[in-house]
Amino acid sequence: RAGEMVYSAREKAAEMFLAESERVIFTGNCTSALNTAIKGVLKKGDHVIISSLEHNSVLRPVHFLAEKGIITYSVAFVDPADKVQTVKNFLSHINKSTAAVICTMVSNVFGTVMPIEDLGRELDKRGILFIVDAAQSAGAYKIDMKRMNIDILCMPGHKGLMGAMGTGMMIM
Repeated sequence: RAGEMVYSAREKAAEMFLAESERVIFTGNCTSALNTAIKGVLKKGDHVIISSLEHNSVLRPVHFLAEKGIITYSVAFVDPADKVQTVKNFLSHINKSTAAVICTMVSNVFGTVMPIEDLGRELDKRGILFIVDAAQSAGAYKIDMKRMNIDILCMPGHKGLMGAMGTGMMIM
């Protein structure tokens, strides 16, 4: 019966974010989901681009991997008044080793809403993995992973999804 409940929750999450239920993974929180995504997909020699508004749950593991000599990373400046320029700022950091962009959807400090759909479209054209931190947006904004070209979506259960503390999800 517990397995049925977990499967039902997985199906509901997939429906909510327009993904496939077998690609929903439950985690202990959003930080665990982000760490799993970051450490699970990046390999030696990869380059990553993050935004200037990233939470420590993204910045710290990315910086750690860079300090260990595993990856390199760039920080794209977010212009809250100009979404087009923000996308251009991300694209200007792309190089031949760029494997992923990791970006918050909504800043936890400023409330800045990122141009996720526009950025996702550009990254999809270039074959670059798009990992989105939806800690502040899941449940508050409609997130269509397919339309937004999000490859991995990470979120907590306890904020906008109104679930229990100590729950999170990663959807691929």
